[in-house]
Amino acid sequence: MASEITLNFDQKEEDLQQFNLHVAWTAPHRKRIRWRMRLTPLVIFTAMILLIESQRPGPFPWGTFTVMMAIGIVFALTIDRVFVYFLRRRVSKNIQKQGDRFLGHRKLKFAEDEILVEDAHGTGTHKWSAFFKVEETPDYYYLYVSTHSAFVIPKWAFVDEGQQAAFKTLLEAKISETTWLQPA
Repeated sequence: MASEITLNFDQKEEDLQQFNLHVAWTAPHRKRIRWRMRLTPLVIFTAMILLIESQRPGPFPWGTFTVMMAIGIVFALTIDRVFVYFLRRRVSKNIQKQGDRFLGHRKLKFAEDEILVEDAHGTGTHKWSAFFKVEETPDYYYLYVSTHSAFVIPKWAFVDEGQQAAFKTLLEAKISETTWLQPA
């Protein structure tokens, strides 16, 4: 590599919330879990109604069935928003407990053999071998050091598209598993 890539940016709470949301909810491997969370209440409400009403004599109470199904549908449609709300709240509380350790100005220098990280708490280096996966979203790059921990790099931190392209090339060369956005 001819030169190192240096990024200067302020890590914000929103950046960390977006990462946690990506890991917990929007990651492709979570698709089955999302559908299970949406459909389980419908199945439970239907089974509950059928079980309770099958014990009663007389005609099937379609009104009760309709009300219970409506409740299940509303739950299925709102679970995404409720989940996001509680996840953001949890991340905010964790950040408050940790102080400003994860927030503030960051300077990252991506060199041929390591990444130098400078922030208000000091300076450290990370070998490329510490990263096992990188994912790209519309607004961020996530450089994973474990399944639930990553460097969160906002795309607005790049000075231009050329720097971002050089960064992607470097990541492809250094990290074995890369997941890029598909062109729209």
